[in-house]
Amino acid sequence: MEIGGKSCTRLDKDVVAYNLRERLQHFRTAAKLLERIGDHAEKIALAVINLEELVQNKAFLVRLESAVQLSLDILEKAFTALMVGDLEMANEALDARGWLSLTVEELPGR
Repeated sequence: MEIGGKSCTRLDKDVVAYNLRERLQHFRTAAKLLERIGDHAEKIALAVINLEELVQNKAFLVRLESAVQLSLDILEKAFTALMVGDLEMANEALDARGWLSLTVEELPGR
């Protein structure tokens, strides 16, 4: 068999297959994390539906803005970590989920 124009042995094929499976698992894990971030964004969006009543509440607007910014920061960090293969950055994005959950839970009108 040839891969990239080079002849490969059975061992080479096994290594390529293992690396591919490992990489696919990383993408699957990242997809799950991105889905979770999306779930938080959905919660924020549902809170915004009640925005007309809550717009008078300055504390609500500050918390909402904080939750939105935190969600975007986590998404950007997680996606960047995935694209560059930075495990430390990926862990930082994972750790930030707790803060986002707390921020969303504190939103009035949930």
